[in-house]
Amino acid sequence: MRRALARFNELQLCLDLLFFEELLDASSEEASRIQWTDEEISLLRQRMLQYALHALASTKTCNSTRDEWIEWVEDDHLTPFCFTVCAQESGCDPEALRVRVQRLVR
Repeated sequence: MRRALARFNELQLCLDLLFFEELLDASSEEASRIQWTDEEISLLRQRMLQYALHALASTKTCNSTRDEWIEWVEDDHLTPFCFTVCAQESGCDPEALRVRVQRLVR
């Protein structure tokens, strides 16, 4: 059951990200009509963190993908979808979680 739920969350994140890419490709007129709620942005941040943690914990993740996620976790720059913001949005202490992730990937 947990695997099915994790897979569902992974697929949902992919769909969310694909939808986000479509928004970026849309004309400025179309993009200006689309409104993201704070709840939707929060959910996307939470799912992004979940997806990253799952990818880092999985033995099936390829090295290049793993390296990209590690770089994302270790990056201190504040952006709307950075590790720190996603962790805070998920109710986690970013620094404590970062230490745990670094232990996990060693």
